[in-house]
Amino acid sequence: MTESESSGTAGLDAVQARPRASRWRKLAPWGLLLVLAAGAYYWATHAGRGAPNPTPSFSGDSRELTRTQIVPTLDTPIEPGKNVVWCATFLAGWKQLQQNVIKGPVQVSGADEVCTRLNAAADPAQYMPPEVYYATAGTEDKGILQTIKKDMAAKFPRHEIPAFEGIAPGSFVLYSYLEARVPFPVPYFDSRSPFTFTGSDGVKTPVRSFGIRKKDGDRYLKLRGQPQLLMAEWPGEQARRSDQPPTAFAVDLCRDSYPCQIVVSCMEREDTLSNTLSVLKAKCDAYSAGPFPGSSSLEGKDILLVPDMFWQLEHHLAELEGHRIESPPIQGQRIDVAFQEIQFRLDRSGAELFSEAYAFVRSAGLGHYICDRPFLVIMKQRGQETPFFVLWVDNADLLQAWD
Repeated sequence: MTESESSGTAGLDAVQARPRASRWRKLAPWGLLLVLAAGAYYWATHAGRGAPNPTPSFSGDSRELTRTQIVPTLDTPIEPGKNVVWCATFLAGWKQLQQNVIKGPVQVSGADEVCTRLNAAADPAQYMPPEVYYATAGTEDKGILQTIKKDMAAKFPRHEIPAFEGIAPGSFVLYSYLEARVPFPVPYFDSRSPFTFTGSDGVKTPVRSFGIRKKDGDRYLKLRGQPQLLMAEWPGEQARRSDQPPTAFAVDLCRDSYPCQIVVSCMEREDTLSNTLSVLKAKCDAYSAGPFPGSSSLEGKDILLVPDMFWQLEHHLAELEGHRIESPPIQGQRIDVAFQEIQFRLDRSGAELFSEAYAFVRSAGLGHYICDRPFLVIMKQRGQETPFFVLWVDNADLLQAWD
């Protein structure tokens, strides 16, 4: 081929390529519009007005929450009409104090009741995934602060440990940290209208919520397969497919989550969280052995709605602070600081729990599973019966208010 023929052919190819390139340039804006439209539809259906509010509903000293009780053990008696929060962090540190320092039960003058409960409680180390927590105890003169700093830097490098300001020479130290997550692979829908939560006192509060709504019908099969129905009870002899909503139910919000599991349950509360959990287990066992043992997935018209939560509280164990330890080898040391911090979030994307605790001495409807009334929230290691976090929601103080 001559040089002129070669240049002519190249020119022809270029001319033929122009219409194709021109056509793609004309189609490109339409493709962009389709992408934007798809994004707008997703935002409208999945997020909408009810998107989670990044501002905590509460952040501060637990003494400001007059309708919320923070308990040191699961068998602590519950005060009527109050939310109840329990997290394993302080107990985990207390058990380390028993095992590593006292070598037996810890006795504190003037705090017999709480000490008896803490000493008798099972060590939460046996039912928590090792990767989500750290707990230890020792004395300042034997390098416990350096040990905590080194161990936490290796296990939870992004967390800044407390400064233990004003710690007395030779002081005992118990320390525990917990960081657990249950992300939902398929995010739930945010409700685009206020969700009415009715407390045990009858007070109705509009709050944010997430789940599978009535308008979603029998679509989104992957999302419907994500939760697992653990228990449901209906009035009298009515079965699951009746028109009446269940009087009690429990739902695992993500059946495949590992190593942690998040469960919500609407049921009657007992006099302690421990007894409430026992009743829940009995109900779940009876349901799994009942007439519908395989009926654990949400059906096409089932509804699941759960209030959003995002809160952070700082709690001083007043029943211990200011009292002296009577157990050797740290007999006579006064517990100046007994502190626990808990942060909890539950929304369409999943659940997160962060908690830290320390103590030391200072120098001087038809399948409508709707949590619209008092309910229980449990976070635990999958496969274990005992949880490491329990929350009884009795009123709306810890829920995300609808703006």
